[in-house]
Amino acid sequence: MPEGQGTHDWLKEEQDMKTIDTQAREEGETTGTARRPKQHLAEAELSYELGEESVTLIAEARSVSDGRAAKTLSKHPGLNTVLTALRQGTVVRRHQTPAPVLIQVVSGTIRLELPDKSIDLQPMGFIILAENLAHQVEAVTDASFVIAIAAPKRSIRNVKPGPPSIWID
Repeated sequence: MPEGQGTHDWLKEEQDMKTIDTQAREEGETTGTARRPKQHLAEAELSYELGEESVTLIAEARSVSDGRAAKTLSKHPGLNTVLTALRQGTVVRRHQTPAPVLIQVVSGTIRLELPDKSIDLQPMGFIILAENLAHQVEAVTDASFVIAIAAPKRSIRNVKPGPPSIWID
């Protein structure tokens, strides 16, 4: 059978996702992809209409083989934010980050599997996870959510960890 015939052309999809400009870039600048142009995301003020962005990303997540789409919203020293969309049933396998993470649902429902419990989050629900807390995310419905990732503790001064799923400065 000729290559790609009778199957989804995931190789072409992956090639389309590759960056179009791999030259050196400024701090806070994205590389850009075939789907999204290069952006400078370390401005003093960045504003988004998350409802519109969410609708666009969910449509994209429905159309790709892995059921995921994401758009970086900001890249500041100490904090990165990403709007992520998952098609219903898509699972982001168990992982952890070396820094605290805030997850806030914009649309749909996601399920977080934590070491000792499961939590379903719906629009306007959010959770803060301490650094290195293993978690898995599943889209119970088509969903979008903002992820805010702090810098690892070693690069932030005067941060004191709180209980396992929350930290307060």
